[in-house]
Amino acid sequence: MRFTDDQAMIGDILNFVLKCVPTYPLASSIYCDAQCEELSKKRADSKYNGNGFAISPDLWAIENNGSDVIVMFIHMIFWSLILMIIELGWLDRRPKKPVLGFQKLQDEDVKNEEFRV
Repeated sequence: MRFTDDQAMIGDILNFVLKCVPTYPLASSIYCDAQCEELSKKRADSKYNGNGFAISPDLWAIENNGSDVIVMFIHMIFWSLILMIIELGWLDRRPKKPVLGFQKLQDEDVKNEEFRV
């Protein structure tokens, strides 16, 4: 969509919005590595009639791979925090059962063996 004149703006907007999907920035950076120079030349051409944004030929410009790296870092922080919250049980809404003491959970033979040693 980003290469067609009529749909360039839609493609640019979708490229921006889909960065919210964790796997998209990686695919976008691979695509940009292969095609950003041609896309930049097409957008800079005087015959270009589309309404898409101007794109820098630099791979690490913020509108190219620079934003992908930033978004992947933000995804890493966000999903790490979500996993931490889940693992620590902060979202656990179940009522807490009273924990029985260790001695009450032992079988009689375990108590006898402990006493013997």
